[in-house]
Amino acid sequence: MLSVGDAVHLQSGGGLMTVVSVHEGSDSISCSWMASDGKLGNATFPSAALRAIPQPRSASVAADIEIGDDLPPGPNLVYSTQKLSGPDGAASVGFGERAVADKLGEIVSAKDYGAKGDGLTDDGPALSAMWVAIRARIESLGANSRVCRLAVLIPPGYYRIATSIDWTNAAAWNIQVHAGGAVLLGECTGKAVIDACNTRGLHVHGLHVHGVEASTPSCGVLLSPAGIQTCGNNGFSEFKTTGHFTVAPLANLGSETTAFYNCYFANNQVGGNSYSYVADARNRLGLTSDYVTLRAPGVAVSFTRNAFYSCHFRKNLGGDGVYLEGTNGWMFDHACYHLAFSGANFRVVQSASFRNVDLSIRGLFETAQAPGLDYCVRFIVEDGGTSAIPGFEFVAGLPHAKTAIFRIEGPDGEDLVAGGLRLRASTIKVGGSMASGGVTPKMFSGARLYIVGDIHCADGAMLDLSVLEGLHGTVYTVDATSTVFPASGSHAFTLYDEITLSGQVVRIGGAGGQVGLQGGSIPTLRAEGSGADYDLLLRGKGIGQVRFGTWTNSADAAVTGYITIKDAGGATRKIATIA
Repeated sequence: MLSVGDAVHLQSGGGLMTVVSVHEGSDSISCSWMASDGKLGNATFPSAALRAIPQPRSASVAADIEIGDDLPPGPNLVYSTQKLSGPDGAASVGFGERAVADKLGEIVSAKDYGAKGDGLTDDGPALSAMWVAIRARIESLGANSRVCRLAVLIPPGYYRIATSIDWTNAAAWNIQVHAGGAVLLGECTGKAVIDACNTRGLHVHGLHVHGVEASTPSCGVLLSPAGIQTCGNNGFSEFKTTGHFTVAPLANLGSETTAFYNCYFANNQVGGNSYSYVADARNRLGLTSDYVTLRAPGVAVSFTRNAFYSCHFRKNLGGDGVYLEGTNGWMFDHACYHLAFSGANFRVVQSASFRNVDLSIRGLFETAQAPGLDYCVRFIVEDGGTSAIPGFEFVAGLPHAKTAIFRIEGPDGEDLVAGGLRLRASTIKVGGSMASGGVTPKMFSGARLYIVGDIHCADGAMLDLSVLEGLHGTVYTVDATSTVFPASGSHAFTLYDEITLSGQVVRIGGAGGQVGLQGGSIPTLRAEGSGADYDLLLRGKGIGQVRFGTWTNSADAAVTGYITIKDAGGATRKIATIA
């Protein structure tokens, strides 16, 4: 029965009311109530209906009692016993009498389509069936499909996926998949756990995909255009992967303008072509889809503007971490974490015909145990030609590496003997290194690398510039005396020393093979080093000669010029130059 203090709901408006008095007659019950604004009201209803139903004295009473607006002096209480289920179930629900179907349609739940989440049932078909309904809703909107509102729920649970999930061919601006607490157990051998090819506007929050080693999937999520279509405008937040994937936790073959926030990409698979993340604009790794036809391997796609914020990339048990090919405007922010146990954190594939552009790599580069990380970035240069990355940026405070920060090589892993790589309009900032295995790495390894831009490296011992084919820009370091200068090639750069707060212009090779000296009112060529005395040697190569001024070859011994010097006493002396 109703008691003082029970709560009731007004169907006609007014919100939650509190019962302040109850009077029971022979066949009816009257009560008075007070609204939250202090106004009083009353209600009368037959007591028989109320006695027939158990009445818990709790907030649940409010959910079963509605106030109608058709009984004067109104509003009055009318007790309803209708259920939502059954052929005679309630047609409406909620304070505003919304249709039940409309209320339930707010969120599409995976369990509405038979997903169990018990870790035993193959929930792949159920999650695919859910997507069929989502596609139908989008397509039913016709020209307005891009502004379709879709909230999709995968409730907490373990969802065994033995059949690849079909989330393909959907295009809307705001497909929101909320999956906090949901773990997909990927057991679809050699296939993607979630195939989202040719989908746009997909945003996934909180999902965890685990690759089961005994039946290893190719990847956790597959993103790619189909044919000439477009995949893009997607987003992933709090997306996590663990376990084993033969290719990568996320294989991206062409999803444009896609962002990743606080995501975790970890792969325990051992193998040369397994990574923590793959961005493969030419599908070089040969991935396939069960639901759409992808572009053939080698056929390039547009691959613009992917961004990673506070993401974790972890390649366990050896091998390179992130694979990049054909990216345009990709950015890894300073809060990203890159971990590898050997190989390189990044494998960047370059060719003269299809290259990376505006690539910005930042973050913490680390290794955890022997044998240790070899390189931070490994550039693979193909075609035997010269390739370029315009707008390259690399920023790391104290990266781990046991050999070098950058490695330039061919597909065979050997130094290049032809072609090369140019880093144009580049910025490289390295504060120093956390030596792996007690060895201080060099900045560069390999051959045929050209840099046009700025290099900041606090540790001068890392700056062996002799391996560069060309350097045009500015170099900043703490100890310029330990920098190894190029012996050949085309170089023109300014070197700044942070300790002495001084700078010098260095030019080697280039047009005319000249060395230009600038500084103060009198340019100076001098020998420096840690010793007390050094001779200054001017020597031509082979039978070449040292020439001064307008010296010309002559058969006689006529004087053609002078070198003027001062002796120790300050007297001016002349050294004649003759043929």
